[in-house]
Amino acid sequence: MVVVAKPGDPVGLDPANVTDLESLQICRSLYDTLVQYEPDSTRIMPALAESWERSSDGLEVTFHLRRGVVFHDGTPLTASDVKANYERQRDPEHPLRSAGDTFFYWNDTWGDRIESIDVLDEHTICFRFNEPIAPLMQNFAMPFFGIVSPRALKKYGSDYFRNPVGTGPYKFENWVPGDRLTLVKHQESWRGEPAVERVTFLSIPDSTARALRLRKGSVHIATALSPQSVESLRRQPSVKVVEQPGLNVAFLALNNQSTKLADSRVRKAIWHAVDRGALVRGLYYGLADQTDTALPTGVWGREETGSRPFDVAKGRALMEEAGYSTDRRLQLGLWYMAVPRSYLPEPKATAEAIARMLEEIYVTVDLEPVDWGVYLDRVGRGEHEMALAGWIGDHGDPDNYFSFIFGSANIDQVVGGTNVLFYTNSEVDRLIAEARREIDQAKRIESYRSLQETIFEDAPWLPLAHARQVVGVHPLLQGFHLHPTGVLVLDELRWGEP
Repeated sequence: MVVVAKPGDPVGLDPANVTDLESLQICRSLYDTLVQYEPDSTRIMPALAESWERSSDGLEVTFHLRRGVVFHDGTPLTASDVKANYERQRDPEHPLRSAGDTFFYWNDTWGDRIESIDVLDEHTICFRFNEPIAPLMQNFAMPFFGIVSPRALKKYGSDYFRNPVGTGPYKFENWVPGDRLTLVKHQESWRGEPAVERVTFLSIPDSTARALRLRKGSVHIATALSPQSVESLRRQPSVKVVEQPGLNVAFLALNNQSTKLADSRVRKAIWHAVDRGALVRGLYYGLADQTDTALPTGVWGREETGSRPFDVAKGRALMEEAGYSTDRRLQLGLWYMAVPRSYLPEPKATAEAIARMLEEIYVTVDLEPVDWGVYLDRVGRGEHEMALAGWIGDHGDPDNYFSFIFGSANIDQVVGGTNVLFYTNSEVDRLIAEARREIDQAKRIESYRSLQETIFEDAPWLPLAHARQVVGVHPLLQGFHLHPTGVLVLDELRWGEP
């Protein structure tokens, strides 16, 4: 058995309805996608589809499914099952939909771009599109499009998120919310039977407790480690530290629909008031890079957009232009998640530090911790004025950052969206759509350069840092992969000899 210590519970186990890393780290072992990323990169490799052909105009792709794949309930995977998964999200009247389904990723990833989905035979399926989609295969590999059992969806309905059935290397055994969730190996996995019988995920909110249990050997993998503990863990013979750059960005989400933040001078003053370098040094312990843009270092298309440095005097001047002073202060609420994230290892301390800094520019901040189980929903609906937030890229294409963080299509005040800035700009939307349709990467880079310049000038948010990913692992545990997206790849886990 392998025990994994995580900071919190998953929100759910239906991949189509989750957006958080806690859920996806478990879903990765439960489900397969048509194609998948390599264990250590975002390059595409076969998965449920063993081969595929894409038309030269980019408007059609045909997948040939692997034969002999079975769901955890023993039923065989067919092309009709794949179609049912996609049609469930595509068709508002589909019989496998349930109350509460959100399908956050569907609209922006596919929306109305899919013209048809045709089952050609039991193991062949063809997708046709009405426009080219540049990151097409990367989209198919996103974990939100993991193939679930249509029979389980029909059986469990709105309770499916607690009763998952996929084709992945591990299958669901039980879940005690707030305590533990256990998976057992899928003996008929097309990848081959896993070497580890069970994987148990423990919910341990305190990072010190996770690190201590890792050192003692009662857990074998620990995620979301506090940066200050990493250096001491490196010196422990009972721990192996796995570290790599992450595809993430941490940011202060400014609600652009709030009248208090509608004035760009106020938003730019917040940029000048927050010493992001101090946050990186003091709260990330150097395990992060300060940033002015959404794209992490190493992602193509990244642009150094300009300079808006830490400058309290400039921040005060902008606030005074906007009508604020010592006698007329701006009062703003700042929400932070009650559990650490890989991109925000110290959310409480980060929020407190930002609040102190904003005091210097006539802003009084009311801090409020929010439980992770409702954080995404509440922030997604725009109930906040300011909120700590983050984004983990799903496949390393710039579109995945700009469309989800800044695209107006991803604002949804009813069920919640991924544009938690509630930022709308028609030029930004145009550039996002233009770059997504363009197959020529050089032309896409030009669109992303203009996009980053426009966003920088509008200042709809305050980007903070790109955090490095750090996970602690038992030194005898082999075959573990920490994917650049932050997902835990557990397919090849095995115990080595002491």
